[in-house]
Amino acid sequence: MQLTPGIFVGTTTFIVGSDKHAGKTTLLNYLIRPLRHEAPLVYLSVGLDGEGRDALSGVPKPHVVAEAGDWLVTAEQALRRSDVSAEIREVFPFETVLGAPVLAHVVRGGPIELIGPGSNAALARILMHIVADAGIETVLVDGAINRITQVAASTQAACVYVLRVDRAGLPRAIDAMRRLAYLQAVPVAMDDASDDATRVLDGALTTEKAGELDAGCRTLIVEDFSHVFLTYAELRNLQRRAELRFRRRVAMRAFVVNLYDVSRDEFLDRLTDTGIIDKVIFNPYQEVA
Repeated sequence: MQLTPGIFVGTTTFIVGSDKHAGKTTLLNYLIRPLRHEAPLVYLSVGLDGEGRDALSGVPKPHVVAEAGDWLVTAEQALRRSDVSAEIREVFPFETVLGAPVLAHVVRGGPIELIGPGSNAALARILMHIVADAGIETVLVDGAINRITQVAASTQAACVYVLRVDRAGLPRAIDAMRRLAYLQAVPVAMDDASDDATRVLDGALTTEKAGELDAGCRTLIVEDFSHVFLTYAELRNLQRRAELRFRRRVAMRAFVVNLYDVSRDEFLDRLTDTGIIDKVIFNPYQEVA
């Protein structure tokens, strides 16, 4: 599979992953380059991206470099202290450590820190403005570590899941991919009309809530896959008791797998699931280097 630009046009794509330094911002940069020429594009972060070094570990991080014509969202002070010159088109009524988030149209490019709005509710408001009011339908969101619930902030969401896989973490990576593929196969409920055997859950499906389901529950309806906080084993156990349904589907476009001390052959020997392998992309930025 290849990450062709066309699959991202007209959607809000969240670049998510469970590990720090997995390659999410590198993938953001990789996708921005071709998408600039495909459609009007806005890019932003849920957390903090584009700074030279990680604020906690000091590990070097990839820069985000804006070009003239780009649209981006960041904190107002982060924009003003950069070398980027941009027209601020909207100031959002939220606060970050560096002021209010702004929607900016870049006039002169340069490195830029992307500082997110902080909460899923604020992110939802910003994304709604970008699509409904600014009329820009192609959006890339650099997601926060281990926080997939952010995808609920958009009604046109899709995901790319990024994994950093080394030998020690190989079993955990395979399990995570199988879990997400399992959730992708969950059907969408036609409606919330309930009967005596159907339960509609508002909020997160946790281990505790799964354990509290009564014996009469045969169908459980949850918002989407990002609201499920069960392990792969717990999911399979739940499905033996009740059929899971989602109110909406969030498409998983691809698994971007960045291998370190593991070969492709070794990885594929462990991942034998054909439906998942079809969505795997190995280190795409290295392939074009």
